[in-house]
Amino acid sequence: MKKILALLAAMALSCSMLVSCGDEDSSSKGDDSSTASVADTSSAADDTSSEADASSEEDSSEADSSEDDTSSEADKPASGGSLAEKLPVTAKIENITEKETDERLFEKLVNDITTNKTCTMDYELSEDGMSMMAIITMDADNVYMDMDLGIMKITALINPDGSYYIDKEAKKYYKEAGEDASTEELGMSLVEEMTGLEGMEYVSTADCEVDGKAYVLETWKNTEDMGTEMQYVFDGDDIVLIINADGGQMPFLLSAKADTSLFTLDGMTEMTEEEYQAYQETLMGGMSGATGTDAE
Repeated sequence: MKKILALLAAMALSCSMLVSCGDEDSSSKGDDSSTASVADTSSAADDTSSEADASSEEDSSEADSSEDDTSSEADKPASGGSLAEKLPVTAKIENITEKETDERLFEKLVNDITTNKTCTMDYELSEDGMSMMAIITMDADNVYMDMDLGIMKITALINPDGSYYIDKEAKKYYKEAGEDASTEELGMSLVEEMTGLEGMEYVSTADCEVDGKAYVLETWKNTEDMGTEMQYVFDGDDIVLIINADGGQMPFLLSAKADTSLFTLDGMTEMTEEEYQAYQETLMGGMSGATGTDAE
């Protein structure tokens, strides 16, 4: 089971990274007016500095309350599939102001995930008429995945007691027989897939706002991919939005915190063998349909 899940997780991550790296025809690409790079806005920032100074006192109290809201939300566990806490694909990023700082939020996030082996990834995307979603959350003892890759849907939990397929709608689970309950191999493979600083070079940091709330925008470039730039919008320590080199936006939660609420089978009952066979057929139905379409 773990080999299958590792393969599916790699597929989910590959799908997300392909879209985030940019596609001119991508349906997740936002309007050019809704995104802007730090470089594009630096001159504009100079022109509007006097206006910013004039309104700084008026906005200071709002900024303080915004910072308080940001810090309290950053302490919350990852949402486990609720996109309400992530920025929408049409989010308009405004008031981008570049700043000097020694803090590298992306580097810290990657290091925290790698060191602690805890993380949550949560995204939805639509590409070429096909929708995909994935929630992957893990800690040292548990790995939970809920994925709909268009050709296959699967929800699974691996914990010290065993490996389980989960039917969320029926609130039932099936325990895989003969499975090694250890999550270390799968967990480490996911950490390696999710993170990596190799070839990534820091470019800049800026403060920004979306709907009046403060965020931090970091720009990095991939020196192994012709210097392609990626921008990460942070809410506290978590990435909530990725902006690719073409300006396309992808709501994407990446956190170094695990959503422990998903590491439970409470309220579920065990499937019979007959129920499990029917469940498997449902899971594979999407793949059969995709195969038939491809064959045509």
